Amino acid sequence: MPGFEVPIYLIRIPMLSEVRDAVRLADGSLNSEVDVVKALSQEAEVLGKTHKVILMVDVGDLREGGLLQVFIQVRSSR
Repeated sequence: MPGFEVPIYLIRIPMLSEVRDAVRLADGSLNSEVDVVKALSQEAEVLGKTHKVILMVDVGDLREGGLLQVFIQVRSSR
């Protein structure tokens, strides 16, 4: 927005086919899919940008968010 310097976050999880645009157009996004987070990271490197990620962790109903154990495993494997 002209005249406003505010971060832009996507509140819908980007599909793998939208990763390039997500990194190009937004400062960050909410995510629960490990594959999407990895793809966002790779694309951000290619574009020389930082794309911030807010991980959504499921709290029991499995409708939104990933399982905390999966995120811990991914983080430990780095």
